[in-house]
Amino acid sequence: AKTGKKYLQKTILRAQEVADYLDISIGKAYELMRTNTIKSFRVGRCLRTTKDALIDFIA
Repeated sequence: AKTGKKYLQKTILRAQEVADYLDISIGKAYELMRTNTIKSFRVGRCLRTTKDALIDFIA
């Protein structure tokens, strides 16, 4: 993704940012985060993940 580097400069990522970085649909990003395949947490009703969790998933 063209903007992938921008997202990895942030510590906390939204599902849309994960989807953009991995070049997958937002639905698939939510599924990976909901099932904790990509370690995630909730902020209110919103799912978030960390840059480190995304890197761990990729590695």
